[in-house]
Amino acid sequence: MGGLILCSVARGGPGTSRQSAKQTRRMVRRFAHHLYACGREGLPEQITCVGASYRREKVFKRDFFAETGLYARPAGANGAGPARVVLKMNRRQSLFGLPLWWVGRMLCRNEVQNLQRLADIPNVPKVVGQFGAEGFVYEFIPGRSLDERPAVTGEFFEKLRGVVAQIHGRDMAYLDMNKRSNIIVGDDGEPHVIDFQISQHISGRGRVFGWFWRRVRRMLQREDMYHLVKQKRRLLREEMTDEEWAIYRKPSGWIRVHRAAVWPFRAIRRSVLRVLYRRRVLDINDGTAHSPEHDPAKYLR
Repeated sequence: MGGLILCSVARGGPGTSRQSAKQTRRMVRRFAHHLYACGREGLPEQITCVGASYRREKVFKRDFFAETGLYARPAGANGAGPARVVLKMNRRQSLFGLPLWWVGRMLCRNEVQNLQRLADIPNVPKVVGQFGAEGFVYEFIPGRSLDERPAVTGEFFEKLRGVVAQIHGRDMAYLDMNKRSNIIVGDDGEPHVIDFQISQHISGRGRVFGWFWRRVRRMLQREDMYHLVKQKRRLLREEMTDEEWAIYRKPSGWIRVHRAAVWPFRAIRRSVLRVLYRRRVLDINDGTAHSPEHDPAKYLR
């Protein structure tokens, strides 16, 4: 069948070949949009939240499960909300006809609930309001992520350890400390932790299986500390303590299992994106303010 199709295209001449190439390009572009949480539409140019109107300044991140963007209130505009906010939209795009809106709603609900549990901790985002069923808005935290290799000290990591301890004190496991873009060195010099999309609250209060869930929670919290130490090693290797080296050199079996499970999906996605960017099906200059972790320029190297 493939041979017959190729022959038919060849007989059609140059014009038919060009038309076929355009159709193929359009088809691939439609395919590419399925790799992003908001599909072809992306994030809205303007939003309204807590009675204030905001315009989009930049897009921070676009990936399979969520897209985030920075929004600012126009000069002179009225409203009780903060001057700048971040909109996070979770997955709402279907995947080749398979509905995935329920995934986006589940992730959104989980993250908002997590942030509400931590509302009195100043180093985590403050929820401003809901945005549809799959999105929410939170206050912008000015600063630089560890992805950008800002200047940090041992004191910064001690404070970060204290923030993580507060999160753990609410019977939560953060679970995303391995991503450098989730740790912000604020303009105030303080550590801030964002993105609680996959974090889990595990109370462990059940009479029958409470002991089991408490053990699971402690295990997951140890993984948070492992990844925190890993981040310090990357930026302040010379200030690692003997205790931290001991933690770093003994990753748990769960971490090894997670790496093995996630690697195939990550490798396939990166391979597809590499082809799409190199063939210019996706535009590398799409107006997104990419962090080093999500910068598509890496696919052209």
